[in-house]
Amino acid sequence: MEPGHELLRDANIRLAAEAVTRAGLVKELDGAMQAELGDRGVELHASLTVFSEELSVFFGYDERQMISDLRDWYDCKKVWKNVTKDSGVNDITGVWLNLIGGTTPSLLQGMPSDIIGGGLARRIVFVSAQKKGKSCPAPFLTQEDHKLRDDLLRDLKEITLLSGEFKWTEEFLDTYISWYCKIDEEPSITADPRFAGYLSCRPMHLMKLCMILGASKDDSMVISQEVFDRALSTLERVESVMFDTFEGFGKSELSEITASVMKTVAVAQVVTFTELLNMYKFDADLPILERIVETMIAMKFCRRVTSDKGVVSLEHIRRTEDENTDRD
Repeated sequence: MEPGHELLRDANIRLAAEAVTRAGLVKELDGAMQAELGDRGVELHASLTVFSEELSVFFGYDERQMISDLRDWYDCKKVWKNVTKDSGVNDITGVWLNLIGGTTPSLLQGMPSDIIGGGLARRIVFVSAQKKGKSCPAPFLTQEDHKLRDDLLRDLKEITLLSGEFKWTEEFLDTYISWYCKIDEEPSITADPRFAGYLSCRPMHLMKLCMILGASKDDSMVISQEVFDRALSTLERVESVMFDTFEGFGKSELSEITASVMKTVAVAQVVTFTELLNMYKFDADLPILERIVETMIAMKFCRRVTSDKGVVSLEHIRRTEDENTDRD
């Protein structure tokens, strides 16, 4: 996240303090209000970006009111009113709060349940990865990289000067309406009940992403069919692994350890049962691990493979494989 953080600072994007209380964040948002000339004359807006490399620290394990406020701010209310005991009333016009944060599934489980059950999670696009993309022991920028960064920074500064409303082409509108009417039929999203609420916010996520990618394309502020296709492709790619974010969330007492075992098998692709037993000997005894393995096999998440020497292994079944083939 740090390279992106540097670009935001250098582009003069208004950033909230990295460690801030709920009251402090409201104060910063109030102080971020500014006037801007748009299509309808002078308009006020309060735009602020929260950049937190440790999201659990930002939420604080006890900040339920902040979570409630974040839900309100997502809707970009025209006027948001806050009454305090000592400072009076904050009338904040044109709320626009951006939030980018980093965390892990295990830390996410320790945060207040309001994040998931209270509706905040549906307003967040979770970008998940099981492992890092590559190792870079000596990171440095080449001369070409420096030039690319300068060009990007110049473009970001130009984007900050854009104002007014986005418009769209007829082709975009027809495609968006067609997509919107079929959104509830997509099995990849509807398959997991924990994402039932996410469906209601998905059109807004896509529309905001269209605006972002439209601004990155040119200064016309017109959303085209090309922008829609790119935005939808990007969102679907993120959604394909978004379920991994909530591994371990569930009512079963084995939900956390099951998620961890599934992650181990998925990353290793092939792992012996003995290796699994040694890895999780402090978390699950033999009967429990056998139950977890049988569950994963029944889910067709993996299959049991026995070698010529009688060694039992678990082999991850990739999503693209035909799940009807089973070597068990």
